[in-house]
Amino acid sequence: MSDDLSAEYLGGVSAQTLVPQIRSIKTGTIRLYINSGGGDVFAGQAIAQAVRDTGVPVIVQIDALAASAATLPAMVADKIEISSGAFMM
Repeated sequence: MSDDLSAEYLGGVSAQTLVPQIRSIKTGTIRLYINSGGGDVFAGQAIAQAVRDTGVPVIVQIDALAASAATLPAMVADKIEISSGAFMM
């Protein structure tokens, strides 16, 4: 994710688009890169729940910023990595 979390009609990264893609993952490891100022808390929660429901290991990499609603998908990860100089709020 490198945009705000939003409803599909508002642009940004939407749960309507991302959740079905996440739910299709059944094996392997999810590596989720986050650089987002946040956005819609309900979109963030829907994405987080989809990540949690996969049942596969999840590694989150915070490249620059994970703020507000963007912290929700990060918090369900098995491991959080954060780049030097990056922020999680």
